[in-house]
Amino acid sequence: MRQEASRVLLVGGNGFIGSHLIDELLRKGYSVRVLDRNPEIFRKAVPGVEYVTGSFADLFTLREAVEGCDILIHLAHSTVPSTSLNHPEEEVLASVGAFVNMINCFKHKAIGKIVYFSSGGAVYGNPESLPVFEEARAKPISPYGVAKLMMEKYLYMFSYLYGLEYIIVRPSNPFGPRQNYMGEQGVIPIFFRKILDDETISIWGDGKGTKDYLYVEDLAGAVVSLIESGFDKSIYNISSGIGRSLLSIIDNISNICGKRPNIEFVAKRTHDVSNITLSFDKIRNRTGWVPTTTFEDGLIQTFKWIQNTKSNMSK
Repeated sequence: MRQEASRVLLVGGNGFIGSHLIDELLRKGYSVRVLDRNPEIFRKAVPGVEYVTGSFADLFTLREAVEGCDILIHLAHSTVPSTSLNHPEEEVLASVGAFVNMINCFKHKAIGKIVYFSSGGAVYGNPESLPVFEEARAKPISPYGVAKLMMEKYLYMFSYLYGLEYIIVRPSNPFGPRQNYMGEQGVIPIFFRKILDDETISIWGDGKGTKDYLYVEDLAGAVVSLIESGFDKSIYNISSGIGRSLLSIIDNISNICGKRPNIEFVAKRTHDVSNITLSFDKIRNRTGWVPTTTFEDGLIQTFKWIQNTKSNMSK
């Protein structure tokens, strides 16, 4: 259990997931500090949060940011799954190398507790059966997935050698407000934007493969529930436990927007996982957490946020 004065450092905390973790941590009474190269895209600095501008790869900046913190949540990564195949070397040099340098600083207890955000959608590869449990063999098929798994293994090694306490989370595909609908990652906000703007949606493959999607506020609540249950050096899936196809998601979004898009089908990419649904039994058994936002309600909240954001940006 945490102490009242716990201070949490979010590395890469100004991104989509980090912004919701900030909200949940503050709601639970934690002190929050953020280390990031960039400010949040969709809102101003949050009152009560300390911000340190810089990269965790800069060890001087990292040591400054870590000072006085009890827990570190690592969210930063140099690529996204869709671009990692073009530059696999970046995964090793920029992401894995910087991560190893970071935790190497902590072996003498600069900070003793780490939450590492891995990827439930990438580290398992194409699973042999569904749903996927944490004990399943990890067989990533993309440089992004390989890098995430490597960082898990390095964290385990440093824990074994130097006693670092950790939690590894493998979330499914998060969605919700503040996800960049103009970006390269996150099919749900991108589909919303393209349908609203009458743009053609490109689907890799036939669109029938199913994946697991989770509302981002539920994800943030899950992570904080694990922190408050103690650092047990374990891996946890965080998911909805329900698989959905891209075609069904387009139907859902079209119904909300009141119009249908043009769809073009292009050849499936070899590094895309075909079907994956994660079991969240392990976290439910440990903390009692279950997702509370239905997929449909999450879509509606996302739609309202996109509409408001687009309206405000046009003023």
